Amino acid sequence: MTDPAHLFAEFPPISKADWLLKVRKDLRGKPLSDLNWQLPLGISIDPFPHADDLPTLPPPLQSINNDWEIGEDIDGSDISQANRQ
Repeated sequence: MTDPAHLFAEFPPISKADWLLKVRKDLRGKPLSDLNWQLPLGISIDPFPHADDLPTLPPPLQSINNDWEIGEDIDGSDISQANRQ
């Protein structure tokens, strides 16, 4: 198995600022913000995430038991039909 630390060793590191300079050049005057993905509720997603965006890596996800119960509301007046849904 390949060591992830060496997976991209042949490529030189590049900062987000350098990456964005190249993107702006390729856009030829078009605003960089035009490339952002707009989601409902006014959420805007940057199409070029970079390691520079996170000063430290987030902790790994942990599997813990929250004793959650999952339920779903089913509308209906007929109990048999509601059970089939």
